[in-house]
This record gives sequence, C-alpha cells and structure tokens, in this order.
Amino acid sequence: MHHPSVDPGRAGQDKYQTRFISGLVLAAITAGVLFLPSVGFLWLVLVPLGLYTGVEWCQLCLQEIGTVHEVGSGGLGQEKNVKQNRDGLIMLCVSALVLLATCTPQELNDVIVLLNIPCLVTSLCLVTICLCANDPTGKFIEWTEYLGSSSPWRFALSIQGLVIQYNAWRMLWLLHAQSPVTAGFWIVATSIVDMAGYFAGKQIPSKEAILNLSPSKTIAGSIAMLLAPIGCALGLWFYQQNPPFVLWVLGPVVLWGDLWVSLAKRLAGVKDTGRIIPGHGGVLDRLDSHIMVLALLHALPFS
Repeated sequence: MHHPSVDPGRAGQDKYQTRFISGLVLAAITAGVLFLPSVGFLWLVLVPLGLYTGVEWCQLCLQEIGTVHEVGSGGLGQEKNVKQNRDGLIMLCVSALVLLATCTPQELNDVIVLLNIPCLVTSLCLVTICLCANDPTGKFIEWTEYLGSSSPWRFALSIQGLVIQYNAWRMLWLLHAQSPVTAGFWIVATSIVDMAGYFAGKQIPSKEAILNLSPSKTIAGSIAMLLAPIGCALGLWFYQQNPPFVLWVLGPVVLWGDLWVSLAKRLAGVKDTGRIIPGHGGVLDRLDSHIMVLALLHALPFS
C-alpha cells in the first residue's frame, strides 16, 4: 500500500502557523486576565497556573528512561522504557507532608523565599556546566544518564524547580498588585526576547549552538535573544533615565530559563513538557523564560 509522502517544508509551515495562532490567543487571554482584581488574579490565574507547571516539572524530574538518545539536528531519539522514579517521588511527597505538618503557611512561605537565591544559583551552575560540556560525542549523554538514575539528584532537581516557580508566581502577584501594567511590561518584554530568538533561529541559516541541551537552538537565535533586550532598554532610555537593570541582561536570563527546562527535558528523554498548547507543547515550554525572569526579579533587593 502506497503512503503519500509528507513535505517537510509544508509540515514546518503548518507548525509555524499553529504556533503563531496559539501565541495570539495566549496574548489575548493574558491581556484580559491581567486586569482582574488582585484576589481574582491570584486564585483564578496564579494558583491553577502554579499547580499545573509544578506538576509538569515534577513529571520531568521524576521520569527516567533506560536508553541513550542520539543527538543531532534531527532532535531527540525515540524514548524507550519510560518509568517513574519511585524513590524520588516518595522523597518529594514525604518532604511536602513534613513541611505542611511542621510549618505555618507564613513560615513555609518564608522558607521557600529564602531558598530562591540558592536554587537560582544552582540552576545557573547546572546550565553553565552543560554549556561547557557541549560535546556531541556522547559523553554528556552518559553523564546525564548517570545523574538521571540517581533518586536524590532527581529529588533535588524537583525541589529546585518548585522553589523557583513559587517565587516567580509570587513575584508576578506582587507586580500585579503594584500595577497590571508593570506585570504586563515584564511579560511582554520577556516574550519579545523569546520570539526574537525563535524567529531569528528559523529565518537565519546558522549552525546549532547547544547540541546537548537544545538541538534546535541556533547561533543566530541565541545572538538575537542576547541583543533584543538591549534594544528595548535603549528604547526606554528616551522615556526614563534608568531602565531596570534586569532589562539590560534580560537576554541571558531568558536563555538561561530556556536551557534550564531543556536540561530537565533531556534528563526525562522528552521533547516537550506537554501537549496542551498547540505549536508550543506544554505550559512550561511557553513559560520557562518568564519563570526564570520573575524568580530573578524576586531575588533582587532593588526590584
């Protein structure tokens, strides 16, 4: 039986259009929910969003594979023997129960806020190590396979991600309480940098930049992400004398968030964190950079 061949160019164009339409829908939804009252924004938006991204992150961290994936321009290989790391899941559940039983909500909040900076530093160290080990020969994959089989490692990575996400959503709530426009500014600025990297990577031919973490990330896309926020900061310079410091370095922070989630996806052996958003994947695939930017804002004393 003859099966009609699929045109790769056509398939890529369809995915591009789907991603664009999904982006417009998400932008419209975001613009609407930003003007909800503070309490409504917290319970109708941030709490469900935080729970969903937390579940996606734990699924990544506690999912392990028994095969080594081949890295190349084609992306990840086919996943096999996917299973849950039960020891890591038990450790996570026991830790959550102990904290809930021994801490008041305020004390728990204070602990998580206090852990934000250490978790940000360790996540940056992990991404930096992975960038330095950008080796297509397979040694990096052997290293991640070793780490992926360690329950304490997966437990620690789960805690790291949950702490960072909590502080990110808390910062977004604080920004929204200050002004919906302020919250929208950081969402839009981060989205512009993210889109600049995506479109530059698709439109400008260049080599893959980060083979071991994100095979689709190109040199052109990475450069665009680094330069885009500088243009935004210079634009604001004409309206105020001191644009926020984070805006000048927003490009590296956006790239950091992207690669941080890519590391977790690599350990889990999956390409996307989910399929809920057509053309994008999971919620974490769309909000990875936003989470890192907001968590960093929360950690800075002058923010």
